[in-house]
Amino acid sequence: ELKFLSPYSYMLNPAENVFSKVKASAKRILSGPEGEQTLRGVIQESVGTVSQQDCANYVINMMSKLPMAVAGQPFVN
Repeated sequence: ELKFLSPYSYMLNPAENVFSKVKASAKRILSGPEGEQTLRGVIQESVGTVSQQDCANYVINMMSKLPMAVAGQPFVN
């Protein structure tokens, strides 16, 4: 039996949560006092804020939403 998922939803893509956390961290770093921050340094520091537990939680959250998506039911964040 073929089942279609609902249209794309960022809630079904754990990578979206990772990018969101990285972007928030980069904004926080860049809004701080001026310094010798390079783009590479900002990115490395921001990526370093994402833990293994964060990733596990993002996948768990996505898995909890899959049954509703498969059933075609709308879901909210």
